[in-house]
Amino acid sequence: MCGRFAQGMDLNDILNEFNQAISNTNDESVENNVPDSSRVSQWTPSCNIAPTNTALMVYMAEPQEGVTQKYVFEPSKFGLVPSWAKPTDPTPVNKGKQNEGEKYSRELGKHESKYFNCRRESLAEHRAVWSSCKKHRCVVPIQGYFEWLKTKNEKTPYFVHSQTAPLIFLAGFFSHNYNYKDNFNVKDECLSTFTVITAPAEKLDKYDLSWLHTRKTLVIKPGSAAWFKWLDSKREWDDSLIDEVLNTKTNEAYASIEAYQVSNDVGNPSNKSENILKKVNGKKGVSDFFKKHVKQEGENTKGSSIKQEGEDVESSSFKQEPSEDGKEMKVKTESSSQPSSKRSKHGRDDSSKKVKIEGD
Repeated sequence: MCGRFAQGMDLNDILNEFNQAISNTNDESVENNVPDSSRVSQWTPSCNIAPTNTALMVYMAEPQEGVTQKYVFEPSKFGLVPSWAKPTDPTPVNKGKQNEGEKYSRELGKHESKYFNCRRESLAEHRAVWSSCKKHRCVVPIQGYFEWLKTKNEKTPYFVHSQTAPLIFLAGFFSHNYNYKDNFNVKDECLSTFTVITAPAEKLDKYDLSWLHTRKTLVIKPGSAAWFKWLDSKREWDDSLIDEVLNTKTNEAYASIEAYQVSNDVGNPSNKSENILKKVNGKKGVSDFFKKHVKQEGENTKGSSIKQEGEDVESSSFKQEPSEDGKEMKVKTESSSQPSSKRSKHGRDDSSKKVKIEGD
């Protein structure tokens, strides 16, 4: 599950680190790669991005002559709004309050909070919501994401990140909706939204994360064969991509991943500073735990006695429910009584929200 992540870097820093990541390959063609950030008219870094917030995602577009690959950086709302969705209810969130949102913001929030994650298992079922965006594949460059370890008496937040690189790249889908004209967020062209793909986390995975949560995000290694298969804009979707790219069993992109405990302050989406990324109590990360599992596959690990319950254990401020088909999860957001700034088309929605999460 991925309901919170960090993109707390300036745009130029993200671009530089992206260039560095794709340059650390044996592919000589990377010298002709062109990252295009012209669609980003405004960017506000945040270390605590939640569903309905704005983040940066990256996709490939048809390159110009003399260019090998063209990567497009785009501001996009976290939580997919299908391209076929049409506006029906103009009611804003927080209607009549100081922090009243834009027209249709309540309706859009329902889409975004329902489809911020896509289960890998659902892709073979060819559901309409995912079939509409399978050709529009992206990666989301993040510093790391937050996951909550649930034990009998408490939920403890952890930050999952790479030990060797400042960014990791999550596999996702994006959508350009041209129907919500009052809510366009990319150069008055379209409403851009995205979702992040998740898969079961299992003890037999080469790089085990099942001790932390029953699901994990799909990470892709920059410059790998999986990277180009996923981002190739000319390649139509076929189900072979599920095994070829969305692999969690032996995926080397997880090799450098570690997780460490952070403050409970991350549970409040309004806490967006880098302070929430700090380790608490000087506790050591769990990278050694991963290494032990790789060397002694099949052995029980320290986290094996932890009982995993429910699907989402984020924080008591998110409410998560099964969707109509009982397979996907959706999140209900409730506005805080505290006033905040109005939602903007191009910036981030920084309004404070109470979010409640409950297991299935």
